[in-house]
Amino acid sequence: MEHRIAQVFSQTGFQVSIWDPDEKALSDVPRKIDDHLRLLGHERGGVVRLCGTLAERVQGCA
Repeated sequence: MEHRIAQVFSQTGFQVSIWDPDEKALSDVPRKIDDHLRLLGHERGGVVRLCGTLAERVQGCA
C-alpha cells in the first residue's frame, strides 16, 4: 500500500521519499508504481525517492 500512497502524492507534485527495512520490498516500489499506472493508462509523472535508511528518509524534515 505504501507504493500507492507514494504514487498519488508524487503524481500531484509532492516530493516523496520511501524507506522500508525490507530491501526487496523497497526495490519493488518503482515496478509496482509503474504497473499500477499502466493499468490506469497513465505514465509516471512524479519522482519517488527510495531511501536506504530511516535517517536518510527523514533528513531535511522539520
